Amino acid sequence: MREDGVDMSPSHKKEVTAYAILAAQDAANSYDSTLLAASNQLEQNASLPRPVRDAYEGCLNDYTPAEDSLDRAVEKMQSGCDFAGLADLYLGGMTSLDSCRGRLLALKYSTPVSPMVLVDRERVSLAYMLAKLLGI
Repeated sequence: MREDGVDMSPSHKKEVTAYAILAAQDAANSYDSTLLAASNQLEQNASLPRPVRDAYEGCLNDYTPAEDSLDRAVEKMQSGCDFAGLADLYLGGMTSLDSCRGRLLALKYSTPVSPMVLVDRERVSLAYMLAKLLGI
């Protein structure tokens, strides 16, 4: 069976599902690294300017729903390939990351965490695009 020029026979769909899960797990691992970097900056850098401190604290709050959404998406795909509601999970997570990105952009200068947030956004976007191949 082909959908939009992509072979979606059961064997190919399984492969795409595996790639979608791996991409989502990679994005989740990246989230963890970003959260650790922001937390370390807050805890270990006493000279961190107040606006940066506030942005990082806001980002930690923004990442919580993003991480929850991505974890739920991975669980849904791993447990019997349940794709219902996946798009909403991915989009909700991306919206949360966009909030963090907006906080960091408002600083008018780059911070060590800024590029990490951009990478996280790109990784979750890739995971979302792969999941879209599954018909979410």
